Amino acid sequence: MFAIVDIEATGGADNGRITEIAIFISDGTQILEEFTTLLNPQVKIPKYVQKLTGITSKKVKDASLFADVAQELLELIEGKYLVAHNALFDYHILKSEFNRAGLLYEELRICTVDMSKLILPDEESYSLGKLCDSLGIEVDDRHRATGDARATVELFHLLYKTNEQLLLSEGPESEFKLADLSMNIEVEVIESVPQKPGIFKIFDQNNKVVYCGKGKNMRRSLIKLLKRNDGKNRITANCYAVSHAETGNFLIAHIQQIELLLSKNRPPMNRKPNVDNTLYAGKGDFIVIDTGRGVDERSIIRFRNGKLDGYSLIEWHQELSAEEINDLVPSYQAIGSYANLVRKYIDKSKVEKVLYL
Repeated sequence: MFAIVDIEATGGADNGRITEIAIFISDGTQILEEFTTLLNPQVKIPKYVQKLTGITSKKVKDASLFADVAQELLELIEGKYLVAHNALFDYHILKSEFNRAGLLYEELRICTVDMSKLILPDEESYSLGKLCDSLGIEVDDRHRATGDARATVELFHLLYKTNEQLLLSEGPESEFKLADLSMNIEVEVIESVPQKPGIFKIFDQNNKVVYCGKGKNMRRSLIKLLKRNDGKNRITANCYAVSHAETGNFLIAHIQQIELLLSKNRPPMNRKPNVDNTLYAGKGDFIVIDTGRGVDERSIIRFRNGKLDGYSLIEWHQELSAEEINDLVPSYQAIGSYANLVRKYIDKSKVEKVLYL
């Protein structure tokens, strides 16, 4: 399934805020669902953008905020290829907006610019307007999200009909080439693994766990692992089933994987990691609050005496006190301290909050 998207924004992919979004859900041949709306970007819309799109600050004054529709949008597009003309632009802005709303968004992308260059190499220009003119695709309301998205839908359907296999397996924006995989399981099994943080386990033909992996995007990590298929990949050759578990964020996934690999149940195709016994000095006892598996859940990681003391996923309420949060986290006897891992995670990631006990 494909989510064909066009976005109008206040600026570039690094700092732009969405003023209008149009999404058409397609199976590659027909539109199945659509969503369009103006959005209040909560920042000033530059004059050149107002002139180009006709979207003024007055026009979006009473429009919804992105945060108001974020969950609905995520449910609409999650698990689908994101398709757009210059897809990286739309993807980065969408991802930034979801991050501001406290939601994780990572999906495979298909760029109709790159696909057009591969499938239609003789075109003089690959801008949306000129490409559509050349192909006889009508574009209504140019430089508005709905008009441009509808044109992108028509272009994508044409490209899909022309060469579906190339579209899904060779495009530079389509990060994984599922068709390349030669395995003992169906592609649908891989596609059922969520593109969310967590751990996954690979089972052999005797239903024994032979490998445990982790990822910020489990499906991406799984496919990258299986695609190391040069005829010597024992993991791919022994992959007969896959299980997965969402962890809410990558830190808990990393901890859970290491704990398994340090236990007597370590899968045979995983290397044994080093034990980190470094103490987390200078912070005292503290709790890290970060994303959970949904908007109403948070992950809680507790450190006492400089080492990991427990972690949990809890139903989140803003009125929870530090003491109440602490009481919800059961103590846990970890094999290592995890001080270096947690320090790096806090330094590199924008965790929601750190509470000192």
